[in-house]
Amino acid sequence: MADHDDGGDVVDVVVPGDKSIALRAVLLSLLAAGKTSTVRGVPPGRIFDAGLAAARALGADVVVTDRDEHERDIVIRAPRALQSGAVIDCGGSATLARLLLGLLAGAGVDATLTGSEMLSRRPMARAALPLMAVVGEDVISLSDGRLPARISGPSAKPCAGAIVDVIDSAQVRAAVSLCAIAAGVPVTLRAPGSQLPRRHTEQLVARLGVAVTSGSDGGRALTTLSPGAELAAVDMRLPADPSAAAFIQALAVGGRRPLRALGVVVDRERSGFLRALQAMGVEAHGLPETAGAPDDVTSLVVADSTVAPCTRLRPLALAAADVADLVDEVPMLAGLAALADGESQLRGLAELRVKESDRLSRVADLVVAFGARAHISGDDLVIFGVPAARGAGGAAVPIVTDHDHRIGMSALVLSALTGRDVVLDDPDCVDESWPHFRAVLADVRRRSS
Repeated sequence: MADHDDGGDVVDVVVPGDKSIALRAVLLSLLAAGKTSTVRGVPPGRIFDAGLAAARALGADVVVTDRDEHERDIVIRAPRALQSGAVIDCGGSATLARLLLGLLAGAGVDATLTGSEMLSRRPMARAALPLMAVVGEDVISLSDGRLPARISGPSAKPCAGAIVDVIDSAQVRAAVSLCAIAAGVPVTLRAPGSQLPRRHTEQLVARLGVAVTSGSDGGRALTTLSPGAELAAVDMRLPADPSAAAFIQALAVGGRRPLRALGVVVDRERSGFLRALQAMGVEAHGLPETAGAPDDVTSLVVADSTVAPCTRLRPLALAAADVADLVDEVPMLAGLAALADGESQLRGLAELRVKESDRLSRVADLVVAFGARAHISGDDLVIFGVPAARGAGGAAVPIVTDHDHRIGMSALVLSALTGRDVVLDDPDCVDESWPHFRAVLADVRRRSS
């Protein structure tokens, strides 16, 4: 039996705009003093609503225009000076909280950051400590390394030309970058290895008047940001979010027709899910190699990505070095491994322990709920797949999401692939990042049947 089934005509699917880029664009617009920025194609969802509320709390004039139920246009007029003394509720968004730590510390603004109960469990010291190398140790105070956070902006003493060691985290890199740009001082980010991590902040600020250069130091990648006299206004349309596209791409594996996600970010470090699908025997197109992607530090590569149905999934061996390129997609990838023919090994998943939930434990529970066997060893996850579960149906499956949107959406896709209904402990958790996800899933299944 052939592994692939071209299934006829391709079905096009529009997925939400990239949330990571959207939040960065909004926060950078706050630093374009007095200018008006426009960000088009912004997705709905509680995560981004918290970002808009933060912009208003800091004195920005924000106008939101709904294009339809799936996307909005945002116009932001930045104040001449950010408003001090705000208490900003970051909701459930760790990205927003960590980036605001950097922006406010660099801008010299007093503020307090709070968040949901879930967000208040997540570590903030990983961003605060490298920020102190730029602005000083007395600027940020945390409660046991977590929110609430207090920023004493006027105490900041920006250090021009600081070389800051950052962990392999796009959020931490962005926090330090925003801090330096807000303070108007150059900074060099030194990565833990030779490969550049996700570069969304660098890709954006290069458009806005910040000089961005790359190099190396003893086998470690360096990125230097040198702010200009002032930051230009943001004017962009968001590309589609690869972490959202992953759910559609996973659905394609068990369908009858190929699915094509339109206008997705496919930079090297955002296309790990597609490469993993290929390793599992799935026909997937739209990778940087086929899109003719440049590999400089400021490139942003966008392409349509197509995934074909696949009748037999091979098990996956995911190395720890590859996790950063698909960390948000691990729950869905593990769900596919639960339907693969053999033993999959996903290594180096420590980062999942500090997500919205202990995502590593929740992922293991998820695949077990659908009949696979799973074993956690340290930071590694071993999954013994059950290919016969595909389309087999059966009793409804109760899923503990711990209010984690990616666990919830992965469960809904697995429900479609196996024919088993699911009962989520928090049915609304998917609204955190993708409202109307169920309706989109139903529509895609109908059009691809």
